[in-house]
Amino acid sequence: KVGADGVRRKNGRPLELTIVYPTSSVTRVRASVILQDQFARLGLRLKLDPIEPNAMGERVFGSRKWDAAFMVWHPDPGSSAVVQNWGSSSAIPGGPNLSRYASREFDAHLDSARTTYDLAAAREHFKQAFTVLNNDAPAIWLYELRSAAGINKRIRPATIRPDAWWAHLDRWSIAPGQRIARDKVGLGK
Repeated sequence: KVGADGVRRKNGRPLELTIVYPTSSVTRVRASVILQDQFARLGLRLKLDPIEPNAMGERVFGSRKWDAAFMVWHPDPGSSAVVQNWGSSSAIPGGPNLSRYASREFDAHLDSARTTYDLAAAREHFKQAFTVLNNDAPAIWLYELRSAAGINKRIRPATIRPDAWWAHLDRWSIAPGQRIARDKVGLGK
């Protein structure tokens, strides 16, 4: 049932959520206002709760006094991070599974994917695990900024990982004949 204010109600209780976001992010401040308007059109009242950056961590990870948190997230793409971020074993107070998502089906597929030596079976289990996760929707990804990087043509990167360009920085090099003065710092004579 929708009230006179346009907010849906169940047993007289309005459908409302509070979203916390850092005041330091102009993008998230603006996007929160847009979300508030869009949710209002669906009959949900979204209360905005901007927080100073220094207090954001304690509020989100410590007291957990929020319904939704508008955050930046850069998880490691490895399977260990998937267990850490979404596995039931991490859905504990103070644990890394922020939403405290827990699913036996997800855990079973993830465990099977990580323990098999059959690549095709592992892929299928990962696919099934992420299908469960997507269907349960413990989080909503609103956008992802595209980042661009450039390096001087003198530099020979060993390899560049899309998730961590600096991962193999110790193996990058510059051919001796192309080095300028600053490239020689620490190389001896």
